[in-house]
Amino acid sequence: MRKVAGSASASDRESVKYYVYVLRSIPTGRHYIGVTAGLQRRLDEHNSRSGRWTSRFKPWELAAVEEFEDRGAAARREAFLKSRAGIVARKELFARSVGFVEPM
Repeated sequence: MRKVAGSASASDRESVKYYVYVLRSIPTGRHYIGVTAGLQRRLDEHNSRSGRWTSRFKPWELAAVEEFEDRGAAARREAFLKSRAGIVARKELFARSVGFVEPM
């Protein structure tokens, strides 16, 4: 079996968890939904990079997290939450987040 540089072994892949996360903009209360395997790293990126949509609303705080065993499941959940069909689930997830205020 040939190992490709940068590829993870089966045991490495089994230990990786993926997360769908909700960020809340501290100054505006806006929410952002994403998926990652490194929560703290991703939060730091959102708070330090410029030129992206999230840079206009920083600083961000982690408001909610859902854990998944594989990236595909996490990506499907992220897509659902961002879709029209996921509006109710998204609102419930936001409502469970700390500091949530229903927009008027």
